[in-house]
Amino acid sequence: MSLYEFYQLLKEKNPNSQLFQDMCLIHDIHRYYYIDLNFENEFNNIIDLYEKSDFPSISCGIITYNEERCIHRCLDSIINEFSEIVVLDSMSNDKTVDIIRENFPQVKVIYESWKNDFSYQRNKLINYVTNDWIYFIDADNYFGKNNTSKFKRIARLIEFFNIKCVISPIIHEYTGDIYTDTRRMFSLNQNISFNGKVHEEPIFDGGEIPDNITVKVDVYHDGYDPDIVDMVAKNERNLVLTKEMIQLEPGNPKWLFFYARELNQAKSDKRLVESVLLSAIDLYKFKSDKRFLMESLSLLCKIYFELKDFKSLIKY
Repeated sequence: MSLYEFYQLLKEKNPNSQLFQDMCLIHDIHRYYYIDLNFENEFNNIIDLYEKSDFPSISCGIITYNEERCIHRCLDSIINEFSEIVVLDSMSNDKTVDIIRENFPQVKVIYESWKNDFSYQRNKLINYVTNDWIYFIDADNYFGKNNTSKFKRIARLIEFFNIKCVISPIIHEYTGDIYTDTRRMFSLNQNISFNGKVHEEPIFDGGEIPDNITVKVDVYHDGYDPDIVDMVAKNERNLVLTKEMIQLEPGNPKWLFFYARELNQAKSDKRLVESVLLSAIDLYKFKSDKRFLMESLSLLCKIYFELKDFKSLIKY
């Protein structure tokens, strides 16, 4: 029985159960018809067992560097949601650490010099947490007020069903855009670590991309607001790191998509952006994982529209 089929069965037979209520936290659950659940117990026994199961303990990890603008807001929004919060600070020279020490003494702060590699920092932080689950939030993110206890319910649900996956909260950008494939929480018992110097994501140790489940946890982000941050400097950093990832993984079209996007943001020659995107789309012909293919096509069409190359626009 699939995750979605079981949800439908619960909805019909026991919609007041805690199990059903927790399954309702999965965003667009009908999309998960491909995730199979293997039961050894009768339906009513499953509900009973779930009610008696424990909530996993979750650590929250934050990597910081000069985040005095937003670190108080971030921590204040999550301080009661996790059994442990660990900050890995890359030697900030502003008031970031002072703000944490003065206002959130229960938060553990560790130090690690910046290595120009976001995955290195995240994986390093994982070594310092003491729980079986971890959620990563960026300092320029903050929780919505309706998130109370949701993550521990979701972690219990995923662990109970023994689903091998990563969890994505819904991230709301300052522009009003919404992202549902954000991959921020997972069980540390699954041999998952981060990959990518930038645009990093959690993957299995063997390189396989985990299934992603999006949940109804609202997180807000203003770190790309040009009125607040230096987007030119941030994009230049991303260009350098993405180019390094292309050299390390030349067959991965993901890096070509992000490189093209960053070139476009830097107002590079549009024909150069076109060339990078066409290379990415060509690589996707040989990949079963099609993530970022639609984004690549969308950006390519935008480029052709701006070039008034309507013949190519119609083609793609």
